[in-house]
Amino acid sequence: MVDRLITYFRMSGLVSIAELADFFKVSPSTMTRRLSLYIEEGKVVRLGLGKNTKYAYLRKIADIEQPVVVREVDENAKVSITGKLWVTHSGTILERDDSIIEYDDLPWYFSDLKPQGFIGRMIANNVSAKINVPAKPEQWKSDDLLRYLVHFSYDSSGNFELYSKLSAAKEFNVNDLKTSVRLENYDKYVIDLAKGANLGSSAGGEQPKFHSRFRNGNECGISLVKYSPTININNPVALRIKDLLVCEHIALSILGNYNGHAAKTELLISEERAYLEVQRFDRLVVNGNEGQVGMVSLETAIAEFVGYVGDWVEAGTELNREGLLSDEDMKLLNTWLAYSRFIGNSDTHNGNVSLFLKDLKLAGLTPAYDILPMLYMPTKGDLPEPDISVKKPKNIDEESWLVGRNLGLAFWGEVKNEERISVEFRENADKWISYINAMEH
Repeated sequence: MVDRLITYFRMSGLVSIAELADFFKVSPSTMTRRLSLYIEEGKVVRLGLGKNTKYAYLRKIADIEQPVVVREVDENAKVSITGKLWVTHSGTILERDDSIIEYDDLPWYFSDLKPQGFIGRMIANNVSAKINVPAKPEQWKSDDLLRYLVHFSYDSSGNFELYSKLSAAKEFNVNDLKTSVRLENYDKYVIDLAKGANLGSSAGGEQPKFHSRFRNGNECGISLVKYSPTININNPVALRIKDLLVCEHIALSILGNYNGHAAKTELLISEERAYLEVQRFDRLVVNGNEGQVGMVSLETAIAEFVGYVGDWVEAGTELNREGLLSDEDMKLLNTWLAYSRFIGNSDTHNGNVSLFLKDLKLAGLTPAYDILPMLYMPTKGDLPEPDISVKKPKNIDEESWLVGRNLGLAFWGEVKNEERISVEFRENADKWISYINAMEH
């Protein structure tokens, strides 16, 4: 019966005593007695109460004690328990006070917590030997991600934190965090970062960056800081990246001035490098404590609720059709994609848009970020000089396309007059303005 019981659990996931008793042709009371030993040994867990009681057969994971406590920190820095996570042979189960949720893998909203991009690779390389996971995060399996989330507390996006024991949880407090000096020491900080020190945030993206928490008097800030290579006349790649950091600052500022729905940025330039501070909208400072805001990428939301989509317009349409995105936010995605087309932003994949997550549900678009003329980003040391072409996305609404066009003209107008951008790159502005004005609209 033992082998049959384990097989049945693995196939069925959560089961009731009635289901088990029927399968094994015994009475419910007999089945309950037979399960008691498995429960005592920690192989089976009983979930729910009364008629809603269900049982699951647990799968052991090295260095993980179950249940894993999942907690959230809200925007007011208040800590609450989301639930207890149990790992089974068919996926995971989140046990909440008022419900039991089954997933066929880790909960879908954990997908964005895997280390990503430039800093993510550094983090994975640093922790790989400590938790026995591959040095490359793209090779991680679900168990690897779970071990990472339980044993390390780098600043992943959103507001979930995992612990094997609730007593291990610690509250975040900005006063306890190392004060980050800004421009005058950023140059030294980058050198230390290259050596593997101060790994900072695991937020995604290939642009080199670090995580900055600073206090200036009563002002506190939590930002991601993107930076250029060393700037000099013999480093055209560094100069181009500097130009693009200035462009990103302009692009997001224009969107912010349009409707306030863009990440706030600050541009800092030293004799060595250019730095773009991008304020994190999933981190807030509240009375000295660090508040956190739940979020997931559009890519993760689409994978869970829709499947494949062609672009942001189609993503917005499909999520809206499912009742998961408002009409206003659907139109905002149209505008962001139109604007991107008119400024040469070729990097409009679904990982570059996010949505707020509240009570495990999608709760509207976050501010825009990572919008800049990526057509001009250096690749393998080469400086691209692409032909200007603006392709109208399929099914985009005409009003959003016109708004994107006007915002694009405003962007290139500012680039043209921005003295912090090289003369060579500013020449592109005239070309774009002429091209856009010549288009039919």
